[in-house]
Amino acid sequence: TRSSLKDPERLRCSVEELLERTFQTDACLLYAPSQIALAAILHSASRLQENLDSYVTGTLFGQHGADKLPNLIECVRKIRTMIKSVDPPPRESMVQLEKKLDKCRNQENNPDSQM
Repeated sequence: TRSSLKDPERLRCSVEELLERTFQTDACLLYAPSQIALAAILHSASRLQENLDSYVTGTLFGQHGADKLPNLIECVRKIRTMIKSVDPPPRESMVQLEKKLDKCRNQENNPDSQM
């Protein structure tokens, strides 16, 4: 909301999609949540041909963060590469996993349960 981006809400769909795919990788174990969030936002912005580089360098880092920028760029690049390399699981296997998950859930704690 601090950037010059018009209607940041239009990034949401792509950000959520990338974050969902993140859970199919080891990114959550290797990178900080803030780095993953930034990668998702920058990925979504680039898909919409928006440039947030000046916001990242100027607002987030300010004058004293120039030495940290190459490390952040490398982290964001690695996160995006890791996520792009993973294919979503086939629909059939997801249906089977959902059935197994339903059996494992404690129905007493499920608000949608008849119990």
